[in-house]
Amino acid sequence: MTIADGLGHTRPPELTFEISRRLLSDIVVVSEQAIADAMAYLWRHYGLKAEPSGAVALAGLTQSTRLPRGGPIGVVASGGNVDWPTYQHLLASSVDRTDPYAKAVSAAR
Repeated sequence: MTIADGLGHTRPPELTFEISRRLLSDIVVVSEQAIADAMAYLWRHYGLKAEPSGAVALAGLTQSTRLPRGGPIGVVASGGNVDWPTYQHLLASSVDRTDPYAKAVSAAR
């Protein structure tokens, strides 16, 4: 069970898996807290209401120890498909931990 319920599949679709297998060089696993922190960061700094599954990419960027160098990094933050009480609870559970995000965002520029 995860707050990122849109990503809670037990097996990826065959086409998605094949494309990912060919193009990805690394996978980053993130904690539930990192997801909530990413959601809070997007809300506090950009006014974006991302759902948990839509904030995972940013959480992964801050958890990665091997950021690519020499080119832009794109992070897709998406969705607002989360009910307001749940969203408020997730934001409240996140202390303003902006340092890892600020470092990751500036490293990506």
